[in-house]
Amino acid sequence: MGLALALASTTVHAAACERVQRQVVFAGTPVDVNVAPNQFTEVVFPETLAAVLPEKTEGLQYHENAFPDRLFFTVEDPKYRGIVILQGVSGNTYHLRLLGGNCADLTIHGNARSTSEALVAPPASAQKKGRKLIEYMLTGETPPAYSRTQLTDPLPSRLVLEQGSVKFYLSEIYKGLNYTGLVLMAVNEGRVPYRVALEGIDFSTPELRNVLGRVTEITMYPYDFRLGPAPEFAADAAHPSHQGLVFIVSETRRGLR
Repeated sequence: MGLALALASTTVHAAACERVQRQVVFAGTPVDVNVAPNQFTEVVFPETLAAVLPEKTEGLQYHENAFPDRLFFTVEDPKYRGIVILQGVSGNTYHLRLLGGNCADLTIHGNARSTSEALVAPPASAQKKGRKLIEYMLTGETPPAYSRTQLTDPLPSRLVLEQGSVKFYLSEIYKGLNYTGLVLMAVNEGRVPYRVALEGIDFSTPELRNVLGRVTEITMYPYDFRLGPAPEFAADAAHPSHQGLVFIVSETRRGLR
């Protein structure tokens, strides 16, 4: 099974360029964005932008458009590396780490971190005891002693499960000695908004356990589990995004290192 093989190894094989859409959470650390010559990458922010400050302007182009909450980036050199600092009208600051290459991301949809969510902002007592794997995953960080792999294989080969009009694709793997973190991209392809019912998914079935292992923790962003309709059906721009992220922690299977 192609998906099981992806989990069994952290080796990334070269593949044809497939430009992907990703959901990220702005949590105070730079968000990695893949850019490339002759390809434009759209980055969508949680609010209207007020200022853009790239630290390395040579070889970088960015373009505004009719929507004030997004920018399009491209570079002249595939070896480009640089940080871009952006400020929203609210005063919040966002950081991008642009990584040149030959295959650019298609769209990065950035979400603001919820400061009221306990999983994202654990109490001080929990911070003193050490952060859990799922807390690192929610903030987009890599915990010590873990390897992290972002999967770029064609979406159909990364399909894990379906629920109603929503499909779940494996997006990232955090591999540790005892636990494995899995990030699934949830995509609503339906005409109407959909609330993902994680409580209705039986993760103990042989099919899911073979792919995900024994699940010990799970949560989702957005935190109300609600996804908007697919873009072609979203007449109202106020609808939430049709994509979300599911964060799963499972026990690392010894035979799959």
